[in-house]
This record gives sequence, C-alpha cells and structure tokens, in this order.
Amino acid sequence: MDPKRIATETLAAFETGSYLSPEGGNVELSALLSECLEGTREYQSEQLAALLSRLPHRLSQRCKEPHDSQRAGSIRELSS
Repeated sequence: MDPKRIATETLAAFETGSYLSPEGGNVELSALLSECLEGTREYQSEQLAALLSRLPHRLSQRCKEPHDSQRAGSIRELSS
C-alpha cells in the first residue's frame, strides 16, 4: 500500500465526485458528499467541549479539542 497514492486518489475522488472501482465500475460520490457537507456543523471550542463532556468517557478519550491553530472543530452531535 502506498499511503501517498491512496491520499491522492481519495482527494481526486472527492474533487470529481466519483471514482473507478477495482472492478471497473463508476462509484458516484456526489450525493453522499453533499449529504455529509449539509450535515456538518462548526463548533467553537467552548461548544465542542460541552458536547464532548456529554459523551461516555471511552468515546470522549478519542475526541480532542482542536489545537489553537484550529480554533473550531467540526463533529456531528451524537446526542440531541
């Protein structure tokens, strides 16, 4: 596996909205990418901390607040 090649191909698939499967079929991503973007919310650091505090401990250990250079983090709210 070549991680650089995989990353390049992944970015190309995101940009074009599709990719060619190993079997040769076209896999359409446009609708899925649109749905992901529509469901994405931006949280300020304080909001993100409040959301993370509501997660079970084992999950909150996997999520971290963004570094100072990344002031806002984006996660999907896991509980309503």
